[in-house]
Order: sequence, then C-alpha cells, then structure tokens
Amino acid sequence: MKKAQRILAVLLVGVLLLLQFPPFSFLTNKAVADTEITPLSYFADKNDRYFVGMMYFDMWKNTAGKWVTDGGKEPYKNMQGEATFTYKFSFPGRKIKAVTASLYTKKDNENHPEYFRESRSDNYEQYAYSMSKGTDYDKDVRPFQKQGLGTDTTIIPITVNIRLNPEVQAENIKEESCPTCAKEVEAWRIYQPILFKIELESALIVKHFTTDGKSLNNVFTPIEDELKPNQPYDFTPPTNPKYEYVGYKKSTTGKPPSGDILPGIVPGFTYDGSFEQFTAYLYYKEAQGCPKPGESQEGASDCQDHEQPTKGVVCSRPVPGLRLETAELDPVVSAVIKADQRGRERFDVSKGIPTSESLYGHVQAKRYLFQHKFVNMTGQCTYTVNVKREYRLTWRPKKKSRRNETVKRTYTYQIVRPYSYWKIDNLEVYGIREATLRNYALPNEAITLRPQSYTPPSYIAATQGNFYPPPAPGTVDAGSRSKNGGSSKPVCLMIAVY
Repeated sequence: MKKAQRILAVLLVGVLLLLQFPPFSFLTNKAVADTEITPLSYFADKNDRYFVGMMYFDMWKNTAGKWVTDGGKEPYKNMQGEATFTYKFSFPGRKIKAVTASLYTKKDNENHPEYFRESRSDNYEQYAYSMSKGTDYDKDVRPFQKQGLGTDTTIIPITVNIRLNPEVQAENIKEESCPTCAKEVEAWRIYQPILFKIELESALIVKHFTTDGKSLNNVFTPIEDELKPNQPYDFTPPTNPKYEYVGYKKSTTGKPPSGDILPGIVPGFTYDGSFEQFTAYLYYKEAQGCPKPGESQEGASDCQDHEQPTKGVVCSRPVPGLRLETAELDPVVSAVIKADQRGRERFDVSKGIPTSESLYGHVQAKRYLFQHKFVNMTGQCTYTVNVKREYRLTWRPKKKSRRNETVKRTYTYQIVRPYSYWKIDNLEVYGIREATLRNYALPNEAITLRPQSYTPPSYIAATQGNFYPPPAPGTVDAGSRSKNGGSSKPVCLMIAVY
C-alpha cells in the first residue's frame, strides 16, 4: 500500500506541474518520466516469471500548430521516439538468475494471452488500436544493464525507440492530460508492450554426514547442481564398506535441514519450480564387524542383517532401490439424517422436522484406509566354490608300453549372485471406529454411530527380519573322467562352472 501511495503522489505532482504550463507551450522533450515501476503480478511457469510492461511515447502540438515534443515528433510520419522506463522486479525468498526483454507482439498475445492477462489488471484490447506498427526488436530495443542479479531484487532501465505509426489510430490523451488546454492543442500517444522473462535460480544440494554430524565429503562426493524443471530426481544413498546408511533429513526452505533423522531413503520427486532449493543430508554410521564366537553379541543385530558368518560367502551391504508407494486415505463418506422408519419415511427432513417425530442416521464409508511404502533392498553375494575332479590318464609313448596314472585336481571359482528383498518402510491401516452426525434436531444436537456387522481390517507384517544367503556349497565333487592322450601324457584342463 505504501508503494502505491508513493507512485500516486508522483503522478499527481506531475499533473500539477503540467497544468502550470501556458496552454500554448510545452517545454518537455521526454516521452515519459523516469518513474520506477514495480510489477505486483506475474505469470508463473516453473522457474520462469513473465510480465508485460506497457511503454509509450507522447506527442504534443501547441496552439501555433507546431509539434514540440523531442524536436518535432508527430504520429503517422514514420518517425521514432525513445521511451525509457525503469522496472524493478522483486521476489522475496528467491534469487533472480536472468532477465530478458522482447517486444510483445500481436502474435505473442495470440499464442500466450496468459502473459498479459496474469501480469496486468487491464486488457490488451484497450491498447491494440494505438500500438506501434513497425518497431523492430533487433534495432529499436536498446541494450540495458541489469542490477542485482543473484539477489531477490533487480532494477532494469529499458529504452525502446518506438515507431510512431499506430496499428489503427494514436490515442488522444489531451482530455485526460490537459483538459484546460486551448482547442488548438493536440496530444497523442503510441504504445509498445514489452515482455519481460525473469528466470529464478534453483539449487540441489546433497551432503553426507555421520550421525554425530561429522562431514563425509572425503568418503562420498557431495552434490551441488541446478534443479531443472520437469526432471525427476531420486536419491539412492551411495555405499562404502566402512559405513552403513542410516537415514536422511531434507529441506525446501533454503535453510539447512533440521529435526530428527528419518529412516528410509529421501523421497524422489519431479521438480515443478515451486521452491528454490532442495537440500538433503544423508547420514551414516560406522560399519561394525560381526562378533566372534564367545564375544559379546551386543550391537550385533546390524551385523546379522548384512554380514553372515557363513564360510565361503561374502555379501555386500544392501542398498535401497525401487520403491512402491500406495495410499488410499479418502474414506468417501456419505451420510443422511431421515425420518423413521427406514425405507418408509413419512416426511422430508429437509423441509422441516416435527418435534414429536423420531429420526435415524445412516453413514457409509470405505471399510478401511491404508498407505504403505515398500523399498527393494539389493546387493550381491560372492561364493567361493571348490570343484574337485579325478582324472584317469592313459597314454602310450612310441615303442613303449601303455602307461596309466590317476590325478586329482581341485579348482576354485568365485561365483557372484545378486540378491534382493523388500523392506517395509511405512505401513498404515485404518479401520472404522465411529461416526458422529451433528444437527440441532438430534438429541444433544449430535449422535454417534458405531459400525454394525463390521469386521475391522487385519494384516500380518514382520517388522524385524534379516537377509540370510544360501550356504556355500563348499567343495563340489565333479566325479572322475578318463582321458587318453595318445602318444603323450594328456593335460588336465580346468572345467567351467555355471
């Protein structure tokens, strides 16, 4: 309100000064005053804001028939006149990344009428007849300086060399600007709309910490990037054998995340430009080794989840991956209060309720509500497999008797097998307890109904569980095999294991 009052005061002073001029002379050679304009409305599209500014050039003729504005500028003569406005764009809580300006043409208004409609309180049509015809963007919009980029406020002084030929007819502004001027005096205005596009900054910040707040930048690479509209973002925690992922904190206010560490992974999203910065802190604790037989088992539950003492098997720590989320939390309630008896109502309660009559209430809703989030945990186990085989070798060197030999060989292979399981990250199930109807005609103005012939929902879920890899096969006996080498001793080849 204070800004509006200040601008109004400036305009009133301008009118008073104009009325002090003699009716036959106009000393000004400027099209408009250098008044700072601060738009109050914009058309928002993701991180972009659009505003249409209405610039104009005024031309005056005195009682002697001479055009006195800016050395004799007049309409319909293919002349040009410079109009200068200073615009101030402010977006509290956001940072301005860039500002561009272009002519807002008739075609622009046909393609994007929302730019004009959402950023202004007036109508395009009221200016259309008096808009400039022939102003060229490349030649007539002067280069302009931008102050305050990177802050929430920028000031843009813009000058347009307006072509003083109207689309139909210049607007006669004599009556509103100088109603006491002599009848020979003329005053005309040509408009040129300008489209401003303001791009706001956005940022994605992901950092890693221990649960006691120590930075893990030397272990995991932090992310500092720009959020791009319509792009999906997911946050699978990186892994390291020395650290185990615990949970996260997040913030969209531009301030560091606060509060408790939340279990699970950071919910993914598709950026829609509704906030400037998304910050996520991922938290880890140091990995603990499994206790040896006879040692204290305190704190060994995590070890049981991720590291199994099965000989010959080494499994990586599981990491969260695909998420399945479903929610059905709308009960779709409908309720009625009617005259008894049900199905044989004697009157319409909406038209009135006799005090001597009885009523009944009926409520319908879904039998239960729920929401859940399941997370697919994945990893891989490496099995060490020994394969033994016996070879019965025969060969007959030249001019010598046949030879026989039995050879036993053991081959060692590393077999990698992926594993996965689903973890319940969130599970909520709600049944019906009661419904309350309120109406002044009811006893004590309310009745409480409890479900009849109703079976509450039931479910079974395990909240604690471990991943247990199948045991390693140990040494596999591949049996025996006979090999005849002819005149030379055969070679025992390695076998393939699948």
